[in-house]
Amino acid sequence: MTDNDSIGSRRQAGISNVVVLALIFLLGAGGWNYYRSYRADVGNHRSRPFGTYATPDLIMLQSAYGQEVESNRNAFAGEQSSQQRQARENPAGHGQSDRVKTLEKRQAAAGALRNARADFAQSEARLRDVEAELQRRTELFSPLRFHLERLFRGDASPGDDS
Repeated sequence: MTDNDSIGSRRQAGISNVVVLALIFLLGAGGWNYYRSYRADVGNHRSRPFGTYATPDLIMLQSAYGQEVESNRNAFAGEQSSQQRQARENPAGHGQSDRVKTLEKRQAAAGALRNARADFAQSEARLRDVEAELQRRTELFSPLRFHLERLFRGDASPGDDS
C-alpha cells in the first residue's frame, strides 16, 4: 500500500506543480498584455481625451461646451438664413463686374457658413466626448471594467495611434 500511496501522492504533487506553472504563465501573460495595453493607452491619448480630468472639472466643461454648442448653433442658423436670403436676391446690374461682385459675396457667405458649421460640429463632438467620459464614470464597477478591458485587450500595440 505504501507504493500506491507514494505514487498517488507523487501524481498529486505533479498535478499541483503543473497547475502552479500554468497559473504563473497566465499571470505573466496577463501582466505583459496589461502593460502592453497600458503603453498603448498612454501613447494614444485620443481614445479618452478627458480621462485625466477630475469629475468636477468635467461637469464645468460640460456646462461650458453646452453653452458653446448653443452659441454655435445660433451662429450657424444665422449664417444659413443669411445665405438663403442672398440666394433669393438678384444682382442689381447685369454687367460683368456686378456678376463678379455677386459671386465673391456668395463665396464669402458660403465660406462663413462652412466655418460656422465646422465650429458647431466641433463643439458638439467635444460635448459628446465629455458626456461619454462622465457616463463612463457613473457606471457601476467602471474602474474594474476598465482594468479588465485593459488586461484582456488583444489589439493593443504601443506604436498604434488610431
